[in-house]
Amino acid sequence: MEQPFVAIASTFTCDPVRRWAEFWLEQAGLNASVSFAAYGQLEFELRGPQAFRGAACCVGLLRMDDWQRGHAPFDADRFEDDLSTFLVSVRGALANVRRLVICICPGRPSAHAPLLAAAAERLKALASSEPRLAIIDALTLARQYAVTDVHDALGDEIGHMPYTEQMWCALGAAAVRGSVPALLPPLKLVVVDCDYTLWSHALGEARRLQPHPHSHTRTADTPRRAGSARADAAGESCAAGGTSRSRMRGAPPRAAAAAQAAARARRPPRHCVAQRAGRGACSSLGRAEAASMSR
Repeated sequence: MEQPFVAIASTFTCDPVRRWAEFWLEQAGLNASVSFAAYGQLEFELRGPQAFRGAACCVGLLRMDDWQRGHAPFDADRFEDDLSTFLVSVRGALANVRRLVICICPGRPSAHAPLLAAAAERLKALASSEPRLAIIDALTLARQYAVTDVHDALGDEIGHMPYTEQMWCALGAAAVRGSVPALLPPLKLVVVDCDYTLWSHALGEARRLQPHPHSHTRTADTPRRAGSARADAAGESCAAGGTSRSRMRGAPPRAAAAAQAAARARRPPRHCVAQRAGRGACSSLGRAEAASMSR
C-alpha cells in the first residue's frame, strides 16, 4: 500500500515550511509524506493538478498580496478580478481532489487590509457549502502558537520568502491540521452511553460490548455505581450464578437491573466511548463486536 502524501502549493516560496510540516506529521503520529508544487503554482495546480494529483490532501498557501506583486499602486478592480478567478479555480479543483485546504496567509499591514479581510470571508462562505473544502486563517493560528514576529521583509524582497521561522512553523502546523481528516481512517462508529444504559443496566445484563481487537477505541472514565449502591442498601440480592429477573418492590427498574448485573459480573463493566481529536490527540474510531457475558 502506497504511503499517503500531502501536496502543498503556494503563491510564494514556501520551501521552509517542509521541515515543519514533516515535524508536525511526526508529532501527530500520521504516516504521510509531503510534496511541493513548483514556485508560485497554486492557481495552476487548482486548474490542472500535477503535484496535487493523487494526494490525500491538497494544501494551498494563499497570500492575496501576491496578486498585486509588481503592480503599484494597489488596484482594487484588478484584485476583484483575481479573487473571482481564484474562486472559480477552487470550485473546479474540488472535482479533482479528495480534500482541499486553503490557508489564508497574512500580508504586511496596509491600507487595503479591510479589502483582504472581506475576500477571506468570501472564501469562508464558499467552504460552508463545500464539505471537502476547508479554509484556515493562518494569522489566527499563529496567535495560538504565540508567534511574535510574522514578517521577514528582507526575505520577501530577495527570495519571495515572506515569513520568519516562527511563522513557517505555524504554517506547517496549519497544513497538517487541515490534512488530519483526510489522513485518518474514515469515521465508523460513535457510541456515547450518557446514562449507562448499555453497559451497566438492562442491555448490559445479556451482553457486554467490547472493542474489536484491531480497533482504536478508548475506555472512558470509570463507571459510576450509584444504582448498584442504592440497590445493595435496600437489601437486593440475586442467587449466585442465577438468571433471576426479580426486582425489589418500589425500586426503580434501572436500579434493580443494575443490582442484578453487579451481582453476576465478576469484572467491572466497561464504558467504551469512541473519541476523535485534531493535533495533540489524533485517534481513529474502530468497530465494536459483542461478546457473550460469562455467567
